[in-house]
Amino acid sequence: MTRGKIVLIAQEKVLTSVEFNGDMYWPNDGWGGYGEEVVNGLIDIHTEQGYIAFVEKFNREHHDYKDVESIVYDYDGIDEEDLFNMMNGYFDKWFSDYLYIKNIRSETVRFIDTTGTPIDVESGGVLMLYYGEYNDECASHSIVCVAHVDQRFIAICEDLGWNVSVDDEYVELEKYSPAGEDFCFDVSIQQFVADVREYAESFSPDEHAYEWYGQHRGEPGSLRDLLDDAEAIADMLDELADALEGRK
Repeated sequence: MTRGKIVLIAQEKVLTSVEFNGDMYWPNDGWGGYGEEVVNGLIDIHTEQGYIAFVEKFNREHHDYKDVESIVYDYDGIDEEDLFNMMNGYFDKWFSDYLYIKNIRSETVRFIDTTGTPIDVESGGVLMLYYGEYNDECASHSIVCVAHVDQRFIAICEDLGWNVSVDDEYVELEKYSPAGEDFCFDVSIQQFVADVREYAESFSPDEHAYEWYGQHRGEPGSLRDLLDDAEAIADMLDELADALEGRK
């Protein structure tokens, strides 16, 4: 029976679930484990309350432990530097085959695995360990470096009327054109500002108008109106790129 714990690094404490005994590995070769479900659940957790609710729901659906004092408890009174160092007394501190760890602190947290390898888990990151080791399987399923868009850039976009949607790798920017087209495009998180500039420079009003002409999706009816609106979209994009680059 494969064991595992679900752990939260909160702002001033470390919380852990009880040890769940059974199928706590990552699913592979047709064998269904709960690891993927746990990691995906932790990605969406941002508060202690959300973590506790997730662990309790996970217990109800998969193990239904009722004979424990609490499903979640606090690693109170343990030195954190020692707690996060898996080289020292792993089985005394953690014991389980798998650990699934979410960091919701505002700062990066450093772990040392059983081989002495340091792993820096950024705020919002998820770390998977196997008997305290950050092996290749764990590395492929962990998200220790969290790509994000600077909040200043999001504020600039929103001030110019753009709606911003961020997922794991991309940012979608959406805004209505003067003629009412619901215009949107995607750029990468990693090169957000550079990608906006590249998109603005590659946008062709003529090609855009030609693409939409005759589609009857709410766009202006005449080609002249479409061209005028496409020129306005080009201006919107240039304005956005300039603002993100600090040019205005």
